[in-house]
Amino acid sequence: MSAIGSPAAIAMTDQPEWEKVAQMATELATGRVFVLPGGRVKDPAVQIVDLFCGAGGLSAGFEMLGRRTGLCAVVGAADFESEYRDTFETNLGVRPSDADLGEIAADPTAIESFINSLELDRDRPLILAGGPPCQGFSAHRKRHWSSEDVRNQLVPAFARIAVALSPEVVVMENVPELLSGKYWAHFETFRDQLEAAGYSVSAQIHNLAGFGVAQERFRALVIASRRPIGGPSPVLTGSEFRTVWQQIGHLPAIEPGSAWPLDPMHQCSRHRKSTIDVIRQVPIDGGNRPKGVGPACLQNVDGFRDVYGRLAWDRPSVTITGSARNPASGRYVHPDQNRGLSLREAALIQGFPDNYLFTGTNGSRYQQVGNAVPARFAVILAAHLVRHILEPAYNPIGADRLSTPARDSFSSSLWGLKSGAAG
Repeated sequence: MSAIGSPAAIAMTDQPEWEKVAQMATELATGRVFVLPGGRVKDPAVQIVDLFCGAGGLSAGFEMLGRRTGLCAVVGAADFESEYRDTFETNLGVRPSDADLGEIAADPTAIESFINSLELDRDRPLILAGGPPCQGFSAHRKRHWSSEDVRNQLVPAFARIAVALSPEVVVMENVPELLSGKYWAHFETFRDQLEAAGYSVSAQIHNLAGFGVAQERFRALVIASRRPIGGPSPVLTGSEFRTVWQQIGHLPAIEPGSAWPLDPMHQCSRHRKSTIDVIRQVPIDGGNRPKGVGPACLQNVDGFRDVYGRLAWDRPSVTITGSARNPASGRYVHPDQNRGLSLREAALIQGFPDNYLFTGTNGSRYQQVGNAVPARFAVILAAHLVRHILEPAYNPIGADRLSTPARDSFSSSLWGLKSGAAG
C-alpha cells in the first residue's frame, strides 16, 4: 500500500483521511498478509521511543503504520538483552541502547545523559512506549506472591524516565495482574508520578484477540497523555476472532528438528522420542492429553490440563509464552502434526510480521516471541495514539478506564473471561 501523503499533509487532513488511516490499520491487523515493508521514514510527523523494547513487537506496529503513511517512526530504543537488541536492529533498522533502565532511573544525571543520547528532534511530538519486564507481576508467580520481585521496581523507574523526557504520550503494556489488587500499588505509583507531571492517565485490560491477534491474550494497557484519552477500541468480536488456521494453516508440514528450506524460522525443537510418543496419543485439532498418558508426575495432579494439548484449528490459540517451543509447558502442540510449534508459527500467532527474523539461541528466540507485544495490536494502537496527537478533535475517552483494581487476582477468573470472549 502506498503512502497517503507527506507527514505535514496528513497532519492537516480532514476526518475522512483519518478514517482511511484507521481502516488501513484495521486491514493490516486482521488480514492474512502482514509484512513489514522496507524503507524507514526520515521525517516522521511523530517520533517513537521504545524502552524495554525487546524484540520489537510494539515498535514493529508503529513502523508498519509509519512506513505506509509517513506518520511515525521509531527513533530510539533501549533494552538490556543483547540478543533482543540484535533482533530489533535486524528488522527495524534502529540499534537499541544497551541500557540498564532501572539503574539509569535512580540517578537524575544518568537520566539526562540517556535522554541526550537519543538525539530527539524537540520540534516534533514524541510517544514514549515501554513494557517493563512483567514476570514479577505474572500469574505464574502465584506461589511466590509473598515475596517482592525486584523487576516490579522497573514500572516506577519507567515513570521517572517518562517524566524527565516529557513526551506528548506515554504508553505502557504489561500483564493484567498489574491492575489487580495484589499489584495495584505499583500502578498507583506510576499513575501518581505521571499525574503530578500534568498527564491524564487511563488504564484498561484488553483481550488482544479483538485486535487481530490469533490468541486469547489479556493485557494491561496504561496511557498517559496531556489530553485525556482511553485505549483503542477492538475491531473484532468473539465470532470474528482470527483462528490458528487463519494464522498458520498455510505453512508447510515439517518434522521435529527440521527447518523448511525457504524459511529458517519455520523450525521446531528436536523432541525426545518419549515426547513424540505422548503427542501421537493426543487427538488432533484441539485434543487433550488422555488420562494415563505422559509422565507419571502429571497423573495425580488436578492441573496442567493444557500440557501436551493440541491447538484447535478453528479457535484462537492459548497465550503464547517463551515456553511455546515445549509441548510439556502447555497447549503448544501443532493441531495435526506430531510436534510442537515452530518458531515461525509461534511468532505468527503472536502477531509478528510474516517476514520478521529472530537472532540468538533457540531458547532466546522463543523467549523474544513470548515476551513481545503483538505487532497486530500495536498497529491499531499506533493509529489511535498518532491520531490523538495530530488531530485535536480526536479525543475518545472510552468507558473502560479503571479507577479501582480489576480484581484481587486477575488470573483466578481468566478462564471464564476467555470462554466468554470466544463464545
